Amino acid sequence: MIKYEFDIKMKTEDMFAFMLRQQYGGVRGIAFLFVDFALILNLVWKWGDLSTATRLIMLIVVIVLTVIEPAQLFMKATAQVKYSERLQGTNHYVLTKDGITISQGEQSLGFKWGHIYKYVNSKKRVYVYTSRASAFVIPKDAIGDEPLDYLISMLKEHKDMFLSLGSDTIEVNGVAAGELEKMAEGPEKAELAEDEQNGITEEKDKEARDE
Repeated sequence: MIKYEFDIKMKTEDMFAFMLRQQYGGVRGIAFLFVDFALILNLVWKWGDLSTATRLIMLIVVIVLTVIEPAQLFMKATAQVKYSERLQGTNHYVLTKDGITISQGEQSLGFKWGHIYKYVNSKKRVYVYTSRASAFVIPKDAIGDEPLDYLISMLKEHKDMFLSLGSDTIEVNGVAAGELEKMAEGPEKAELAEDEQNGITEEKDKEARDE
């Protein structure tokens, strides 16, 4: 039986690439890029015809869209990789004719090829989506040519069987967006949020016992 195994450890650049794809890959992202491009063209070709106030407003919008937003995404990606124990760990991938198995420590997830939502084969990475907004990011330089060729061939072969899943929960390598957001704020806030959640749970347990 054909079987390929490899390990993937999430890097900041991989998280950042995924977040850029999520931010700018949809209709909203395309609209932002269109507005940004239109503003830059207007600034270049009609600079002399624009008032000082108009120039200033257009420049601010361009800077926000092309500099500030990507910079914020990069900082968020850096924080998420830094503070998430799961993202700091190494995912072990096993590819067979039946599907993909991803494990880390004692935790394991398995997907049949036909149970995948979609995949994106970019220049540097393969994004294997298990729902509309949940994906495993596989950097091409982290695995050998044979496992990569096998992965792509199996995804292409089963493409017509892919599921149409509509989850809005954004995940990357098995970590949900809510958890990532808390980690992006730093370990102190993440621990505080966890303590608050535990406090709510304990209070509910106490109320149940009193009843």
